[in-house]
Amino acid sequence: AQDAQGRILLMATPLFGISLVDLANYLPTTDLQIINAVNLDGGGSTMMAIPAGAQPYTLPSFDAVPTGLAVYPR
Repeated sequence: AQDAQGRILLMATPLFGISLVDLANYLPTTDLQIINAVNLDGGGSTMMAIPAGAQPYTLPSFDAVPTGLAVYPR
């Protein structure tokens, strides 16, 4: 997603965590000020890993991960 300040937000939910409709209804109720959002549905291969330097976090996948999207600071 992109917020009102132009920042890019990456989010991942557990496989059976929330439906796309419920997420679309929930996001406008937050204070994230999201302007644009895109759904990249990966199903069971969805995972997210945030390394040290930030608050480390890992959401593991259930299936093999065929493609990766890496984000680095400018």
